[in-house]
Amino acid sequence: MHPQNTANWLEITFGPGKTEDVLRRLAWNFWEHAHINEIKNGYGRIISGQTLLEWGELAGIKKIVLPHLKKKAYITPCTGGFQLSILTSKIAQKKHQNSIRVDLELDPATRWIFAHEIGHTFFYDKSFDPPMKVHGNSENSEETLCQQFAAELLLPYHRMVDLIPSQLTIESLVVLSKIYGVPLRAVIIRLQDLMILRATCVIINTKIATSWSKYSTFKKPLPKRGIEIFVPPQSSLKITDEYLCLNEVLNRVCTSGTYWNNEYCEQCEDDLIFVEGLRLNKIAPCKACLFLFHEEHPTFTEKLLFD
Repeated sequence: MHPQNTANWLEITFGPGKTEDVLRRLAWNFWEHAHINEIKNGYGRIISGQTLLEWGELAGIKKIVLPHLKKKAYITPCTGGFQLSILTSKIAQKKHQNSIRVDLELDPATRWIFAHEIGHTFFYDKSFDPPMKVHGNSENSEETLCQQFAAELLLPYHRMVDLIPSQLTIESLVVLSKIYGVPLRAVIIRLQDLMILRATCVIINTKIATSWSKYSTFKKPLPKRGIEIFVPPQSSLKITDEYLCLNEVLNRVCTSGTYWNNEYCEQCEDDLIFVEGLRLNKIAPCKACLFLFHEEHPTFTEKLLFD
């Protein structure tokens, strides 16, 4: 009988320890047993698409095809391992395998999704052929563990430690995203989990942000579409719809188009909150803005966010 808890399954199958330690060992195993190739991307050297494909083979992925379901990616068990269905931006090419390799080198989202799907292969009993799915206590729990594995695989601490600046700035988050060829949200989550980034992060679509003054005037909740909120584990700050609507810094950005709050802070319950903003250019999600809500006073700079 299979264990009913996904984390327990990992421990029973891959050795004892905390879940994060098990995932770290799994990721390190891929680094040790693959030929690591790197390519230049203008900011540093990232893991090549060929290496990612080799990692997929080590995980038991035998075939890569275009998806038939309305999902960007998913794995299905097959004889001898797994079939990965994944959507790429190069589907016009004749051979999907080649388009995958190109996207794994050029598209941060594809790289992250590919690593995430490798994580799902751990939740199958490979003593069966085809592998049999292990049903855990929560699908969300498995998704969370796969995200953590992708972070351990593409953003391993042993490679990040020398590149993380001693003074982490909002701009350095974007630089780290480009250096490792992963989505910005992945860098944010990883640094929050490592307790290096202690700020709450909000990514907002430009179109939604420019209409904020209208929403705040009528005190309507902000549309969920295009808004992502990332709260670090140790933070007690709660970012609510009302708080976002009434935040003076964000409303000032929408009316003037310029971010400036050198000394500005506000009271949020019992804490003083400092808001920092950055416009995202040529990085996913494009045409968006990143805001950091600090519980400690950062170094602010003036910058144009919206035209």
